[in-house]
Amino acid sequence: MLRKSRYYFLLGFILVAAAVLRFYDLGRVSLTADELSALERLHFSSFGEMLEQGVKPDGHPAFAQVLLWCSTKTFGLSVFAIRFPFALASLFAIWFAAAVARRWFGDACALMTAAILAFCEFPLMYSQLARPYAFGLFFCMGAVFFWNRILFDEARGRKWHVLLAYTLFTAGAMYTHYFSFLFVALVGLTGLFLLSKTNRWHYLLAGVAALLIFIPHIGFTKHQFSIGGVGGGDAWLAPPTPSFITDHIAFVFNNSWIVGGAALLAVAVSVFLTIKRRNWNKFYVIAFAWFIIPLAVGYFYSVYRSPVLQHSVLLFSMPFLLMFLFSGLRDVHNAAGLIVIPFALIPAGSTVLEKKYALTNHFGRVSDLVADMKRWSDTYGEKNMAFAGNYDGAYFTGYYFDRMNWHPKMGTTFIDADHPEKLYDFRQLVQTSNADYFAWTWSTKAPSQEAIYLIREKYPYIAERNYYYNSESWLFSKNPVKTAQPNDTAFVFADAISTTLKPGWKDNLHTVKTDSLAKSGGTCLVLQKPDAVYGPVFTGTIGTEVTSPNDYISVEADVRADSGAAPIAVIEFKRGDELLIWTGREFAHVHHTTGTSNTFFYSVRMYKELRKGDTFRIYFFNDRDAAARIDNVTIRTIRGSTVIYGNVPNY
Repeated sequence: MLRKSRYYFLLGFILVAAAVLRFYDLGRVSLTADELSALERLHFSSFGEMLEQGVKPDGHPAFAQVLLWCSTKTFGLSVFAIRFPFALASLFAIWFAAAVARRWFGDACALMTAAILAFCEFPLMYSQLARPYAFGLFFCMGAVFFWNRILFDEARGRKWHVLLAYTLFTAGAMYTHYFSFLFVALVGLTGLFLLSKTNRWHYLLAGVAALLIFIPHIGFTKHQFSIGGVGGGDAWLAPPTPSFITDHIAFVFNNSWIVGGAALLAVAVSVFLTIKRRNWNKFYVIAFAWFIIPLAVGYFYSVYRSPVLQHSVLLFSMPFLLMFLFSGLRDVHNAAGLIVIPFALIPAGSTVLEKKYALTNHFGRVSDLVADMKRWSDTYGEKNMAFAGNYDGAYFTGYYFDRMNWHPKMGTTFIDADHPEKLYDFRQLVQTSNADYFAWTWSTKAPSQEAIYLIREKYPYIAERNYYYNSESWLFSKNPVKTAQPNDTAFVFADAISTTLKPGWKDNLHTVKTDSLAKSGGTCLVLQKPDAVYGPVFTGTIGTEVTSPNDYISVEADVRADSGAAPIAVIEFKRGDELLIWTGREFAHVHHTTGTSNTFFYSVRMYKELRKGDTFRIYFFNDRDAAARIDNVTIRTIRGSTVIYGNVPNY
């Protein structure tokens, strides 16, 4: 073991550096969509109303929301005041984790565990958010710290303040997140196999007390589980694949070969010493089980019930992966200081220099978007501006409008263009605007390229565009401006539809009908039951016409639908003969008029399941007796933002 003074000096150094990383710029960086959603759910007249309407519909237990209710009423709504308790809790969590690791596996393991928790991006980013994760980790590590005292420290384990602390930390974890609840439940069950006669009743009493404290929340929990997780219904989370496990371990170590290589070297030494000394004990098994069981539960629940597994929910058990990996270093003794100092510098250097860590590189921005809007309003005049955005709620921008004491007329301009039924309303909003400039912003909820097209019908010129991580701001103008086009068009295939199909198009098994009543003055495609339900098919290849996962494929056409017709533009993706993804857009989602020609536009961003060599097929479909006439079809690949979800390699 290290001398106590040396150990606490090194741990103190890690904690001070961790505090600098957490508190530096904490109040300047934009609040995330999750944080703004939590703040939006504080706007109720009473505490009871907040619980009923702000906690019950959410997917998390009540602690973080109750803490925000109390802290914002006491310290205000500044970003720093909102986030401060969570960042502070993360520092205590590091101390608790180091104390547990030291008790189980010695000084070197404790300090290396603390270094990863202090400096790697995964624990750092979730320690800065006003969400349940920092306090979940704090309560879980505190519960294990006092669990150790009860089970393995006979002298202090039966003292009432230790039992009370274990009870409160366990109950706190239960009230904070359902995965932290799962973790402390696992801790409690593990203790049942380690009880002695002297601590049996004290331990059982503390566990029962924690359960009793949670009883008032049971009704909320039942309701929250009944509405499903973040992968149910219209939610965004997909079930995990087997690669999630290795992806998660890479994520823990910064997705960095530098940090991963240093960790692998330390693990190799740890394994060598463990085998050489043959000093493994029950804590090796406990540490591995406490990491792997929550991961396995989350994985199988997500695959067979409802997707809930994300990197964030494994934060509470992640320290025990670190302890397990570095457990054999207990015999390093006084050389631990020499090992830990460079090891601590490697993840710190990776986060600051290699990854250039910033919280806004992981979550969509909002403050930057509002700042753009205010600057445009000051430049061109608020009366000449129309504002629209894609957010989960009005308070997402409203929070920053309040901070600036500036409240532009947004009203019903918060249109979710991801839902097809809203596209018609969004187009009407744009078409009825009398402003000279139209500002379009979004954060977290990425809209389809259709939103850009619908705006450009009336505002064809781009005055300014700004790409941020998972967010964008666009300023459109009615009048010409000196600027570039909003996206680079990489591939274009235009066809007015004639009796002779051009390269790329292929006839289908159905009869192709044409009509001379085309907007172009030539012929057009007619889709109508029973003979011509499907039109010709255009086929392209991922890696040829589409070269980047950030690209969009779009199809544009002039469509005249008779009353009763229901034309659909289809974009589907195949791998060989296997259909991977089918997507379609109904003409009625954008236009409600019949008998006249209207421009119809449909676009999709590349899906993560696609790989080079897959094909895409584009065609029109109408299975009604009433006819739909299709003319002037243009298919294009549009280059998307290369920073929207970080750097992604081309196909």
